[in-house]
Amino acid sequence: MSPCRLALQFISDYPEEGPRLAMEFETRWFVYDMIRWPGRYMRLPDCGDVQMGALFAEALGAGKGCDADDVEL
Repeated sequence: MSPCRLALQFISDYPEEGPRLAMEFETRWFVYDMIRWPGRYMRLPDCGDVQMGALFAEALGAGKGCDADDVEL
């Protein structure tokens, strides 16, 4: 529905419309790769992915349930 505020802030060329660059569909679920591999999208070495991913997950409330208004499965 709308771009992630963290992606807009940390990925310089992130589009405000269209497909989400950091969302991947994997085994029935969407996975947000800004949590798994933020360095890939931010063009940084991957050595800080675990720490940055944990910070992003906390900021986004990952694992606390979907906050979307309209969810179709």
